[in-house]
Amino acid sequence: MTHYTTTACILLAATAAAAALFIRRAAIYRRRSHRAGTAPQPQPRPDTAQDDGYRRRYVLNRWDGAFRSGKTVRIRPEHYERLRQITSRSGAVSMIAYVDNVLHAHFEDYAESIDRYCRSRNPSRGRKQWTR
Repeated sequence: MTHYTTTACILLAATAAAAALFIRRAAIYRRRSHRAGTAPQPQPRPDTAQDDGYRRRYVLNRWDGAFRSGKTVRIRPEHYERLRQITSRSGAVSMIAYVDNVLHAHFEDYAESIDRYCRSRNPSRGRKQWTR
């Protein structure tokens, strides 16, 4: 065997040993989480009518205005990853437009509660209208 072949064999063996160790640890973790009841449960698939309503409200609803403010908003990495998955799979909406649609729907659905909360925090201000 040449020097390069020997080095390659040693590296391959080390990689295989490390992989075996990580696979074993993952299997132990999975068994423990399953026994403890913390394993992720499969989510029931929503019916088609709900699915279509969701798509119309959040994915296909486009706003023609421009996003000019250039404001930065920090979100959790897991939320960002979920947003990336949703928007990359749909192909019909950008992440910015999707977040805008979700926020707009939230403000519409909870307008009275938000107004009550804001008035209780600062009663001197009148009602602020949420418009697009």
